Amino acid sequence: MSIRALVTAGGTREPIDDVRVVTNLSTGRFGAAISSALAERGVEVTLLASYALAERADWLDPRIAVQPFGSFRDLSEALAQRCAAPPDLIFMAAAVADYSPAPQTGKIDSTPDQYTLTMHRNPKLLATLRGMCGAATTLVGFKLTSGASSEALCERALQQIQTNQLDACVANDLGDLIGDRHPMWWVTASGGRERLTGTKAETAAELVQRAIALHGESGRPRPTS
Repeated sequence: MSIRALVTAGGTREPIDDVRVVTNLSTGRFGAAISSALAERGVEVTLLASYALAERADWLDPRIAVQPFGSFRDLSEALAQRCAAPPDLIFMAAAVADYSPAPQTGKIDSTPDQYTLTMHRNPKLLATLRGMCGAATTLVGFKLTSGASSEALCERALQQIQTNQLDACVANDLGDLIGDRHPMWWVTASGGRERLTGTKAETAAELVQRAIALHGESGRPRPTS
């Protein structure tokens, strides 16, 4: 019996005014690689993709259903819609804005030498998934640090798992992500840690294999080969 997976990827874009946004450097390419690896295994995949990622047809497997999002609010609404019928697997790889600017109407005047931007904290979407999906969904979070040791990175990944009731977390440090190389730590709720190395496609395939195995170990249905 095949299963359904939901992947989020790319960065949110938070409006400052009618023409400007605050965003981040995430391309969403690794999330696209995860989606492709799932499709290769016969999983029915929906990818919630940033608008920039959704336009990259060269990165997206045609077997993937793509739904674009823009802002934090867009992604939040899309998740609620997709989790109304909870998927079997969720990979929360999107780079979600921690803060959004206070709304401004029109275009802010660009003549002042300085401008102070007020931003408000967004709630953590990751924290809402277990409540929306229930115990049957296998939830995989993502933790990115910059300049952290492997020990500190894995500890933060485990903390994310415990705080948000996840099954596993993919942990990366920005300094390790060079070119197409995408080394990562696979951290599970039991405290297990495994180092995976290779290209984006290679490590995506490895983590998908482990997520599917974790899903099966919990007594949940496995996808067909």
